[in-house]
Amino acid sequence: MNCTYSLRNLKRICYMPVKKKVVKKKPKGLKYWITKMDTYFHKYIRLRDTDRDGYGTCYTCNVPLEYKKTQAGHFINRSLKATRWDETNVKIQCARCNNWMEGRQFEFSLKLGLKLSKALLAKSLMPWKVTEDEYAILVAYWKGKMEKEESKKTW
Repeated sequence: MNCTYSLRNLKRICYMPVKKKVVKKKPKGLKYWITKMDTYFHKYIRLRDTDRDGYGTCYTCNVPLEYKKTQAGHFINRSLKATRWDETNVKIQCARCNNWMEGRQFEFSLKLGLKLSKALLAKSLMPWKVTEDEYAILVAYWKGKMEKEESKKTW
């Protein structure tokens, strides 16, 4: 107990020491790592499929696109994590094909070819169990690839 004297009315005033709360760091959680990995992976795909000046074409409809208007379109749905971050499963698409036409999966499969389409489908059905530490490693990997691709661009 800390005590002091008040000069005003010469009374003794005592204070109880305040305990400082120790804030424990909360584990980041899988959602954090998945979101982080999506960010770096999708940016990498968009950079990979555009030229030095930031222009590319939609994989399914061949419409010319500038980098800002590209999206990372998945042949196999993103909900299946085994192929979610597979480079062969993801290409740039325009918003029309990716969002409104649900990825134009048929055209996507024709361009990929029968062999690769079947391989991706088989891979997508495999279980995907990854720990937070492994996600952290994968995030660093995709961040590195994205930064390397970004350094090649002139814009």
